[in-house]
Amino acid sequence: MSSIMLDSDKYAEFIRCLSLLKDICNDVDIRDGFVRCRTTENTSAFEIDLRNLIGSCNIPLVCIKQKLDFLKCFCGYDVTINVSEREGFFTFSDNFSSITINFPSMDLVDNKYMTLEELNKVFHTDEEDLILKLNIDKAISDRMKIITQGFNSNSIQIMFNGESCSLMTRTRSKDQKANFLSNIVTEKIIENTITNISNVPFIIDHDNDIQFRMYNVINNTCVEEFRTKIGSCDVSVYSRSSLINND
Repeated sequence: MSSIMLDSDKYAEFIRCLSLLKDICNDVDIRDGFVRCRTTENTSAFEIDLRNLIGSCNIPLVCIKQKLDFLKCFCGYDVTINVSEREGFFTFSDNFSSITINFPSMDLVDNKYMTLEELNKVFHTDEEDLILKLNIDKAISDRMKIITQGFNSNSIQIMFNGESCSLMTRTRSKDQKANFLSNIVTEKIIENTITNISNVPFIIDHDNDIQFRMYNVINNTCVEEFRTKIGSCDVSVYSRSSLINND
């Protein structure tokens, strides 16, 4: 049995990381200290490195919304996580209470764990294919979160115009629009082209700026990579989009 002790601050960080996925994943299967899975709608994939908090533990959590409600009961206290892979259960406890959860059958896990090799195969990137490199200030990503949610929009539009591009969004009725960033220098010249990328990386809770990279991998199909942090934990999000001529 492996045992992890988290003080109240580290436990709060752990819960924040899990909370990223509660509305976009049914399950969170932590293996070797990593979360690495597709979202339920297959629009994006997440990689969260939890090793600074829980080491290389395996903690499979099905029905994450329900489990989070249980685990949040321990927020504000120092928490011990005991994992027994041999007997197939894990326990969260503080000085007062504990909750024990059996490992589920992996057939019941919707958001299955992806190996690094599987992730790289689906979201393959090569520096030769890089078309956009941008660090997005947290203040700007906060605006993107508020406005896309207010517009009921699930995407950010990138408009390429030669050696530069801009990021914007609009309502479905097109009666309102917001320009977030303009005159962004691109890595390659792309004329009069648009693409719609997922707004998931911008609406998640995060602490740092977002390092955004976009690659045109094949036949105008793009892979997007977003990197940021929650506390001491590295968070990466991957998605795909298509370049569309805007003539």
